Amino acid sequence: MKILPQLVACTLVLGAPLSAIAEPENVASVAPLYQRASGSRAPAPPRTAPPPQRDLGPAPDSPAPVRYRHGFYLRGALGGSYLSDTETASDGQSAKLFGGGYSVDVLFGGSPVPGLALGGGFSAIITDKPTVQTDGETTQGSNSLRFGTISGFVDWYPMPTQGLHILGMGGFAQMHVSDSEGNSVSDTATGPGFGVGAGYEWSIGRHWGLGAMARYTYASLHMTNGGITYHESVSSPQLLLTGTLY
Repeated sequence: MKILPQLVACTLVLGAPLSAIAEPENVASVAPLYQRASGSRAPAPPRTAPPPQRDLGPAPDSPAPVRYRHGFYLRGALGGSYLSDTETASDGQSAKLFGGGYSVDVLFGGSPVPGLALGGGFSAIITDKPTVQTDGETTQGSNSLRFGTISGFVDWYPMPTQGLHILGMGGFAQMHVSDSEGNSVSDTATGPGFGVGAGYEWSIGRHWGLGAMARYTYASLHMTNGGITYHESVSSPQLLLTGTLY
């Protein structure tokens, strides 16, 4: 019967160390380990304030769009002119008519490449009551001298984004004398006519230009009346205001 008290004593002696191993002294200190092991997330760190924004001032202006003279072309022109006509007849007679007046143009076409316009149109020069010189005498006419051309043209802008342009024209020209009511009182002289000019335009919109141009026109005309052939050598400088849609 002495064995039972010895077993009890051994149990007490061995139980104390096992209980110390089975239960940790500070359960709270290892709790976070169990929580991390079970998949729970740790609290997120506090957010910091964003860094202060630097004031860089207003954004720079974007460059202006480049405006090429390209596409449809329409020009109107109006201005002053001076017209001179030297007439020689096959019978040896001659005369000269000259005077100031006004000129009007309408041209239309297109640009196959930027800076080059091709097309056609018409122009007219009207001189009221021109001065007439014949047989050494000078008189003031009472009618109007009307000169017009229907021609093709080439208008070249050497720098397509700028306004400088050079114009060349060539086609059919005619001239006649009319009374105050516009009725023709002479035969019509016809023949080739040519013109050259240069000017500058300023952009006033996306597709509009306004400018000025100097031009010189020359025509060599003929007509026959009563078996006599008349040759008309016509020249005219003009100064025009132009408006162009392109």
